[in-house]
Amino acid sequence: MVEMQPFRNNLDDMLTFLMGCSAVLSERLHGGILATALDVPNILVSYKPKCFDFAKSVGLEGNLVSLEEVEPQALAERLIRLSSTKTPEVVRENVSNRRAAMLDLIRGIGE
Repeated sequence: MVEMQPFRNNLDDMLTFLMGCSAVLSERLHGGILATALDVPNILVSYKPKCFDFAKSVGLEGNLVSLEEVEPQALAERLIRLSSTKTPEVVRENVSNRRAAMLDLIRGIGE
């Protein structure tokens, strides 16, 4: 099942929603950060360099797609594949090493 969820300022609702997802496609950096922090496989639409910077910092450059590359069928197939795979250990380590900074960023979203 695919569900579009606009970001709301209620962080608890957003976290609950994301924890129930098998994969996430985010067109905003915060969605990618939240999904990554929750260990939910995700693809991030890279609309600005900050998206690449984040993905590179945790080892998820392969999960970026540029605005020019957005093709619904290909993204759907990629999300299905992602939903059945585990997060690579190197990504888990990178996220763990950056967890405190990510949590600070997440806390700042609702402010």
